[in-house]
Amino acid sequence: MKVPQIKAELFISGQDFDPNLITDSIGINPTCVRKREDFPKASIDCGVAHTFWKWETMREKSYAVSNQMEEMLQSISGKEKRINELCKKYKLETIIVIIIHMRRNNPPEMVLSKEIVAFIASINAEIGFDMYID
Repeated sequence: MKVPQIKAELFISGQDFDPNLITDSIGINPTCVRKREDFPKASIDCGVAHTFWKWETMREKSYAVSNQMEEMLQSISGKEKRINELCKKYKLETIIVIIIHMRRNNPPEMVLSKEIVAFIASINAEIGFDMYID
């Protein structure tokens, strides 16, 4: 039986801002940044291109999504006020994505504790689940 592999990603995104502002303000190096102008022109013209700053946990074998979310909480905890200030000032959005690679009929536990839900709410984030099933 194959253990599911899970990682969590935090995106802070907007139309046009300097991703270094996020890094400098919260003191966490991103795993990836992409500027709006890096997208193909057609994406920009259609309004789907945006600048983003992303930090993610390592993809790990786990039977519970809460493990990666707790790792994110520990890394970002105490920075919620600054994230919210940046989001308000630069009209940014926060999104958390949990990515799950699993075998059919062997899903992980998909429970988010009250503390994790409170953290997600504290940075005004949406949450999404991307599931890849073999």
